[in-house]
Amino acid sequence: MAAAAVIGSLVTGCAAGSLASPSAASASNAWDAATGTIGLGEPSEQVLELWFDPLCPWCAKFDAENGSAIADLVERGEVSLVLHPLTFLDRESKGSKYSTRASTVLIETARVAPDAVLAVLAELYERQPEEATTGLDDAELTAIAARHDVDVREALRQRDHDELLAEVTTDAFAGSHAITGTPSARLNGDTLDPGDGFLEDLRARLAG
Repeated sequence: MAAAAVIGSLVTGCAAGSLASPSAASASNAWDAATGTIGLGEPSEQVLELWFDPLCPWCAKFDAENGSAIADLVERGEVSLVLHPLTFLDRESKGSKYSTRASTVLIETARVAPDAVLAVLAELYERQPEEATTGLDDAELTAIAARHDVDVREALRQRDHDELLAEVTTDAFAGSHAITGTPSARLNGDTLDPGDGFLEDLRARLAG
């Protein structure tokens, strides 16, 4: 992977340093509103964290190359997965706040059908719109979730998590996590290169 979506100085203001550390979510609700994260898999000593924006093309590339393998590791209980949905690319959707709306779909899926989260995320990437467009509308996002038996209509109407998503996005870049772009990956707090050697590095660390 030659590049990543980098926010640089585009996030300003105070970091949300009061955000708690991610914790294991219940089997019936993978959304952790205290941290703005989605936790998948059984509790494990090995915790893989991924930061992404649904509109980030490099995140889509990362998922296409690694998503199935990561899902398999979670399914086998080799890692717990913590997803950090970010929304800094809202600025690239002509006022439609596509990243926030797509993240809302993921949050609602995590709340009611955690086992469908990775499949919904993969389909969001498969249908990923171009930057500098309004992106998929709410009806199209609703249809994606519905294919996985999740009803997100009310969640998209209410948009209860917009402020939290903005806060965790700022915190990701300027606060406790201090990532520099998306996708970003860490295993037990140690940074992994999300490029071509990601899976080999991840597996070596898990085996070590």
